Amino acid sequence: MMFIENGKKYDTATATCVADWSNDLPVTEFGFASEQLYCTARGAYFLVGEGGAASSWGKRSGNSSTLVPGSGAYAMKSREALNWLVAQGFHENAASEFDSLLECA
Repeated sequence: MMFIENGKKYDTATATCVADWSNDLPVTEFGFASEQLYCTARGAYFLVGEGGAASSWGKRSGNSSTLVPGSGAYAMKSREALNWLVAQGFHENAASEFDSLLECA
């Protein structure tokens, strides 16, 4: 998947997948969600995801209020990517990827 945001090109074919998360529901379930965090060669982060109608990736169908499955991608700042990793339970990935942003306890 490739997309352009704020004049920058993000491409899963050339970026490194840092973490791959799923809520483990079957793809056919309304609440299904799957997300992958990527890092480009220049150190930019972006999230790619898909999900059922009841997930955060669900979209409105045309002008109706009906929700349908959806997918998308968006750029993330380093702190947002760190927070996403921690929220999804990828603590080791967060520590190795963002050591400079973390403070020792």
